[in-house]
Amino acid sequence: MLAIDPRSFRPGQELVTNLYNRAGVKLLSTGATLTRDLCEAIRTSTSGPLYLASSASEVLREVAKPTERDELEIHTAGDLATLKPMSQRWRTRLGVEDGVFDRSASLIPTDQVELLTQARSIWHPRLRQAARIVSERAKRWDREERRLPRFADPLDLQVDPDADWPEGGRLAGMRDDRVQRFRQFLTQLMRGEGLDADVPGRLVDELIGLLVRRPDRFTQIALLTPRRMDFIPDHCLTTAALAIAIAGHMGLSRRHVYLCGLTGLLADVGMVLTPLELRLSQGPLDEVEVNRVRRHPAMSVVMLETVPGVPEPVLLGAYQHHERLDGGGYPTAARADHISDIARIVAVADAFAAATQPRPYRSSKRPHDALAELLEQGRQGQYDRDALRGLVHAAGLFPVGSYVRLSDGQRAIVLASDPESPARPLVRALRRSRVGPPSLGAFIDLRLPEFEGVSIAAAIDPPAGMIGV
Repeated sequence: MLAIDPRSFRPGQELVTNLYNRAGVKLLSTGATLTRDLCEAIRTSTSGPLYLASSASEVLREVAKPTERDELEIHTAGDLATLKPMSQRWRTRLGVEDGVFDRSASLIPTDQVELLTQARSIWHPRLRQAARIVSERAKRWDREERRLPRFADPLDLQVDPDADWPEGGRLAGMRDDRVQRFRQFLTQLMRGEGLDADVPGRLVDELIGLLVRRPDRFTQIALLTPRRMDFIPDHCLTTAALAIAIAGHMGLSRRHVYLCGLTGLLADVGMVLTPLELRLSQGPLDEVEVNRVRRHPAMSVVMLETVPGVPEPVLLGAYQHHERLDGGGYPTAARADHISDIARIVAVADAFAAATQPRPYRSSKRPHDALAELLEQGRQGQYDRDALRGLVHAAGLFPVGSYVRLSDGQRAIVLASDPESPARPLVRALRRSRVGPPSLGAFIDLRLPEFEGVSIAAAIDPPAGMIGV
């Protein structure tokens, strides 16, 4: 059996044996002659090696060997004689040292690699038609109203301090449960299986219920709990929660808040079909690789089109959520009036979620620093200012989850925000410990008269060993 780099196939080559993908699915039979269309189909339908083998069982047996799966670079079609050591470029980008793959650097377990290979084969026929599918959808989008009315029937976001709210481990468990539910939905979608199309809607409805219950603490579910490094389902939930918070604080109706939340949850589903080496890269991508990543909004539309009941404004918002008002975004470099309000809101939520979550190539930013960067980009005309204002009202100038130093020298973590006093949130002091991370101390509500002389002096890094509350 020989592993083949799919990018190296050329028109006119003839297969000496069957061609399989990693999941053991036969793609081409012995004697097949590669055409230009077949070469393109092979290159765009897989993110990893393909295999020349006599049977599917041989592939499934051999790819499970660690030395072939984790430590070696695959063959090229023009050089089938020997296995080549992994190049230094990909050692660096995938966290490989001394020929051993660092499992801690891998964001997706082996079963997910198999799932991705299977999914790309399943979705390839529709992805080849992505341009046509988006073009046909665009005719419908032209009939959609892209502006959302403000304060026509807004959510009631009055704070009831006695309303129940999950604390600490309960909150983390609630978030983890929702992430797992969405992960299962994504898995079913990738496999092209019959799926429960109501799952995303129920998740969004639950999040809206939490926002109405405690608008001051709601962004805790996005920003205060630990977040996973295998980031797609986790990032989707964070983006949905932030989009809901922003839309709610912008005075939108429940229906429009729902559409924003659903778009935030679903906008990046196309990323699950992006090649793993691009998602796991610890270094900068080249132009070709960047362009492959930038296909994911169209891929999201292609996938979501098969989910019953997804509203048209959600498909448009998913397609446009990487557009920027100044025309500097993608996939079409649309400007201002051509970008829907839903896409503008999700753009802010998505950018803030991404900046505050760790990635293989960088650590997470402090929430305050990420917000300051977004506000500056808003001043430069990239992001919608109303959406940015909604984020500040929802999360505060020192967003929920921020670690801060107070003017009296205490360290604290921000727990809740008040849109009327975004610079004076509810915080909880951190007590120093001789061994291990700090413990949680007294609550300090900076809005109260007794704390009038205390303010936030600066954002700080999380204390060593401190993860959430």
